[in-house]
Amino acid sequence: MMRYCGNCGAVLREESLYCPECGVKLYNRSRWERIKRMQTRLLRSMDETWRFEEEDIGENRLASFFAYLPLGGIVSRLLSKSSPFARFHRAQGWRLLLPEAILLALGLLLGALSDLLFPSLTRPIRVILMIPGAVLLALLIAGCVISFKGKAVRLPFIGKKEK
Repeated sequence: MMRYCGNCGAVLREESLYCPECGVKLYNRSRWERIKRMQTRLLRSMDETWRFEEEDIGENRLASFFAYLPLGGIVSRLLSKSSPFARFHRAQGWRLLLPEAILLALGLLLGALSDLLFPSLTRPIRVILMIPGAVLLALLIAGCVISFKGKAVRLPFIGKKEK
């Protein structure tokens, strides 16, 4: 099987460490395959879809989707009280809501204080607070997509294993 450079597309020798055309460093195939296997194992360990019945998943995908929206856990609870699938996603949605609320309160407080005391620091403080905000937004979007696809995957940082 021939190898090709991912950067320029040049044909590579099996033992090449660098591309002869563009000079980019090549990854050892066995190392790359090991990384891919570890990623796959990690994702499988976080996927708990097998715990839920297909009928439950099919009927409660929308309620599970709402669970990740701010205060959507209330809507989700109204749509499906007894669904284990929706309960799984509601638990993650509530655990995501707390850091969102803390970050919002912190942003408002620090923004107001910096406007009054240190006007020159207002923009850097807001930029710094955008980083965890972006992470939370990514988790929120991931939760919405995962739940709507009918999967039950524990989200990083917030998706603790249920007993």
